[in-house]
Formats: sequence, C-alpha cells, structure tokens
Amino acid sequence: MADRRAASTAPIADAAGHPAAHAWRASGGRPTVDRIESLRRGRHTRVYRLVSGVATERPVIAKWQDRPFGFEQRVQEEILPSVGLPSLEVYGQWAEPAEKSFWIFFEDAGDDCFRPSGDDGTLVARWLAALHGWTWSQADALTLPDRGPGGYLGQLRSAARTIAAAVGDVRLIETSRAALDDLLRQLELIERAWDRVESLCAAAPKTLVHGDLADKNARLRRGPASRELLIFDWEMAGIGVPSVDLAQATFGSLSPDLDVYRHEAGTWRPRPSLDDLRRLAALGKVFRLLAALDWEARSLPYAWCDGREFWPFPAWFRDARADVDL
Repeated sequence: MADRRAASTAPIADAAGHPAAHAWRASGGRPTVDRIESLRRGRHTRVYRLVSGVATERPVIAKWQDRPFGFEQRVQEEILPSVGLPSLEVYGQWAEPAEKSFWIFFEDAGDDCFRPSGDDGTLVARWLAALHGWTWSQADALTLPDRGPGGYLGQLRSAARTIAAAVGDVRLIETSRAALDDLLRQLELIERAWDRVESLCAAAPKTLVHGDLADKNARLRRGPASRELLIFDWEMAGIGVPSVDLAQATFGSLSPDLDVYRHEAGTWRPRPSLDDLRRLAALGKVFRLLAALDWEARSLPYAWCDGREFWPFPAWFRDARADVDL
C-alpha cells in the first residue's frame, strides 16, 4: 500500500544482463542501458529505472508484471489525453507470454511523491472530476474489474476466507490469533451492513476509477506558469462508483477537495450535496481498507507469527465503520 517516502532506489550490478535491459533492447529501445535501479519489487509487479551513460538521454521506467499491460498503455495514450489530463509518454512494450513476462516502458516522472498541501486538494479534485468524466463503453465494463459494491464485497469475502484459514495455524501466537479473530468480527459486521453500502452507492454514477489514488502513485510536473498532476500505476483501476478515489487521509490517499469536486464533476445527475460526497468518501475508506486487507492477508500466517500487528487493521476498520455508520 502507500509509502509516504520518496521511492528508494537500489542499484543493480549487472545492468547489461538484467531482464529489464534485455526487454528494452528487444522492444527496440535506444540508447543502451548503463545503470539499472530497482524501485519496487513485488510478487506480481517490479519497477526499474533504466539509465543511459549519455547525459542528454532521459531515464526510462521499466515495469514488469505477470499479465499484459493493455489497459495501462491505453490510459496514458488515449484516455487521459481525451479528457484533457496530462499523461506519461509510453516508449514501448515487450512480452514473453510463455514465461508470463510482460514489460512496459514509460517516461520517468521522478522519485518525489506528491504530498498534497494547501490548495493541492483543488488540483486533485479537478483532475479527478475530469477522469470521472471519461465516457466508458459496455466493453470496458466487461473487461475491467468491478470497483462498485459487488467488487469490494468479493474482496471482503476473500480476505475473510484467508484469515479464517490462518487462525487455526499452530505457528500463530495468541496475540496474533486474537487480532485475527477481531478482524473477522469487523468483516462480519461490515458484511451484515452491506445493504447500507449499496444504498449509499445507488445514486452515484459509474465511472472509471483509479482505485489507488495515493501519493506514491502521483508526481507533480511544473511548467513556467502551471502545475500538472501525473498519475500512474493503474493496476487497481476499474469501473464503479467514485467512492474509493474520494477517500480522505487513508494510506496516503490524495484526499481531493470534495466541495471543488462537487462543482467540477459533470457526470452526476443531479449534482450531489457535500454531505453525500462526505459519506461516499467515508465509504471509500472502507473500500481501500478491504482492498489492502485482501492483499496483505495473502502473506498470512507468516507475517503474524511473531505477534507483530504489521497492519493494525482491527482498529482501522472500527474507525471506518463508525465514520460511515456501518
């Protein structure tokens, strides 16, 4: 989930022989790679910076994952420009489907995470209102993940199953087992109140949502007389209600100014009240927690065997439930 620090970089010794350099060459990328920095390593996604020894050449971001990049490229090359939003230049792709190895190469937006302050909430709100104005097709709804109540209910149930299976593991000490039992109670209470979740979402339009609109996925591009918000990592994108993108102060979320969003967003009929948006933003916090928990639960029971609450989810869910009255 969100890391509020600037991205850490780890140099890689054998740049020329690295898979990222091989994929870059295979895609037709130029110039040659003299240095590679590891920016992110995960089970399903890895991100590197490719640096040339030519001073005039800009670094390239190479992203690997175990599934195709079709939509992420479409976002940067088609969707963002179509609604008047800045995008990252895409340099190319390379795939080895038999190896489940897919690469995409982007313009480097830098390391410094965008940390909104002052009137930055207005900038985020206007960016978000423009994104949510994109006209999606039925084909998009069929091919992209469900980011409405149904999709998050699926993540709730997935996390609950994983946690329930881990509770009986003999390697867990009692403090960890108690925390997991508490988590299961929180999830049960939320599921019991799911009718209210669906009721809160009923009046909201279905839009394209980013799904992880956080500082780690945002950079600021400064021009002589302007500032542009650059957003990347569309792995959690889908079609659904805007709640998750409206979330405030959760895992580094960009926390758009809700009043500005209310006046800028043209997809709502009728225009929502500020209280409506506040309730949806509070629900968005629940959705972000469910998505994060579903992901983190996959590391159970190993991450909890020593009694550390790596993520204090039980307390977070209690607070989130209170905010939205679930």
